[in-house]
Amino acid sequence: MPPKKADIPCGNPLLLSWIQEWMELARAQNSKTYHTYRKAYLSMSKYPLPFNHPREATQLEGIGPGIVSKLEKKMKEYCEKNDLPLPQEADPKPAKRMTKGKDSSGSEDVENPPKPRKRRTKPYVPQYRSGAYALLLGLLSGHDNAITQGFMSKEALTKEAQAYCDTSFTVPLPGKHYTSWSSMKTLIDKDLVYKQGNPGRYILTESGLTLAHQLSQAKTDVASDSESVISRISCTSMTEPVPSIYPTRMGAIQRTDSTLSEASSIGSGDALFPAIQPIQLPPGSFEIVMILDNREVAQKSDRGYIQKELERRGVPVHTRNLELGDVLWVARQLNCGGSEEEIFLGYVVERKRMDDLVASIKDGRFKEQKFRLKNCGASQIVYLVEGNEADGTRAFGGSTAIQTAISSTQVVDGFFLKKTDSVDESINYLSRMTRQLQSMYTESVLHVIPDSLVNKATYLALREHLAGLEPGKEFHITYGSYCQLNSKSGSLSLQDLFIKMLVTTRGITAEKAYEIAKRYPTPKSLFDAYDSLDSEEAKKHMLKDNARAVRRKNIGAALSERLYRVWCSTNYE
Repeated sequence: MPPKKADIPCGNPLLLSWIQEWMELARAQNSKTYHTYRKAYLSMSKYPLPFNHPREATQLEGIGPGIVSKLEKKMKEYCEKNDLPLPQEADPKPAKRMTKGKDSSGSEDVENPPKPRKRRTKPYVPQYRSGAYALLLGLLSGHDNAITQGFMSKEALTKEAQAYCDTSFTVPLPGKHYTSWSSMKTLIDKDLVYKQGNPGRYILTESGLTLAHQLSQAKTDVASDSESVISRISCTSMTEPVPSIYPTRMGAIQRTDSTLSEASSIGSGDALFPAIQPIQLPPGSFEIVMILDNREVAQKSDRGYIQKELERRGVPVHTRNLELGDVLWVARQLNCGGSEEEIFLGYVVERKRMDDLVASIKDGRFKEQKFRLKNCGASQIVYLVEGNEADGTRAFGGSTAIQTAISSTQVVDGFFLKKTDSVDESINYLSRMTRQLQSMYTESVLHVIPDSLVNKATYLALREHLAGLEPGKEFHITYGSYCQLNSKSGSLSLQDLFIKMLVTTRGITAEKAYEIAKRYPTPKSLFDAYDSLDSEEAKKHMLKDNARAVRRKNIGAALSERLYRVWCSTNYE
């Protein structure tokens, strides 16, 4: 077995220590810049030759003008503190990068031979409305999303970026075998985009974020030619600070152009939304129809009882398998030649028989269903509890848990709670609710958000954004978009899957799982956080100290220790 090759010592330990300090700080703050500093740290640690000036570090992979600027500032403070002269930069020479290879003698890690001095190249700027241009702006629009931590999947990114590109990300041009997505390789090679995992998730690096901000600012001055974009950015130093295009307070609006006309800060993260031209359905062009889940039955011997009774009362009702909820209402277009579009009106009813309510409380489905309902995109959620509470008390062994569950549904979750004694009383309530919705919407104009703008990660923020712009107007989505938003098997992100894993632990509610996932978006980030701590005691109390939220979402010491044992112990009892 050949002897292990000795590690080459770093030639610039002082610069390396500063980069390590920034890297550890970014990891402790769960910042996206951690990956940038880590790449710079690894590159610096492998370089054996000393630098005369921090600016010479730009020849290393992963170290750009931004990090060099911070190193120069740190070096100045260090020299002033220790009464040392500032290092002088040597005469500029063509940068020599260490390359993996072998010379004629067979040794590795040789320097490239000096090359003729080349003319200074301009900074990389993608062509206007090219694939790379669109991908940078698409990643910028999702950069400050608190839910995804700035990462975007290929599917979400291409959907967002298509508006900024003249060619398709999915269909190649005639005679070509590649699409605009091939530009992603260029962005990764130029250290403008970082790719994580497989299937990949993409995020802007520090230099990529700077370039994307400059593209967004330059876009406001562009009419149709791309030369103005290139001249605008080429004359701007990549190291100059770029003011954020995101507003600083709730509801703020910044005007750009006809494609991106409003930006608003909503919820827990900022979101940038395109100008929306809603589809309008005039009065008389649609009818209000109830959609009933085909699994809703009064009794096994008569599975169609509820539908037949509703139809007997004159309620237009259709049954199908609903992704979420037991009853909802749609506006169905008329006279469309057999391809009627259905518009979701925003009202959802979750029907619970008392025995089903007790069973869902016992097995944990109760909290998980409420969490999904709160995030389903409905404007009004009705929780219909059917049956005598005494029956549930006997099944549960006490009334306290049932009363607590019902009260929390009203007070904490904000649902409208309706109690009925029998299935017939529930049917009467649903028929009255249908007539009320018919009177509300039949003579109204419906404003529908196009399907292309409905995204699971940003829809709730988009709805709040529109409500802030036009408070008196109600915006709807199609029934197909509603199903896509709430599909269990649909585009489930890694963070969503992580939340579902967390709630299986006793004592972890959906709210607590969400708070944990906001700080540690993936299982890997949770494991990395545990590994960064030295003592066993610190690991047991990590979530108690770092995932603290408000009111009912706090994580105690016992629960923090339980999660540590579940995720990190080899033997869990």
